[in-house]
Amino acid sequence: MAKKKRVNKSIVKKTSHSKSVSVKEKYSRRISVSFKNFILFLILSVLSYGLFKASSEEIFVNLFEILYLLLAFVSLALFICFLLFLLLKWFSK
Repeated sequence: MAKKKRVNKSIVKKTSHSKSVSVKEKYSRRISVSFKNFILFLILSVLSYGLFKASSEEIFVNLFEILYLLLAFVSLALFICFLLFLLLKWFSK
């Protein structure tokens, strides 16, 4: 009986030629997005606070108070993210 030859099949790996983005450019995009979102939620929070103070009916007072608190916490979280991305950009190599 003849022995069968074993064929070594090499696996061809496809290399992706994506653009290499520097660390500072990556953080710059994240900083701009987090800053825009922070400003948006800050404006919505101030608007909700104004409606909270201006409304006279109890249901609207409760609604705008909860909305104000929610938006204020989200804007605070976005501000912390913004500061974090700034620090990461400054301390990256």
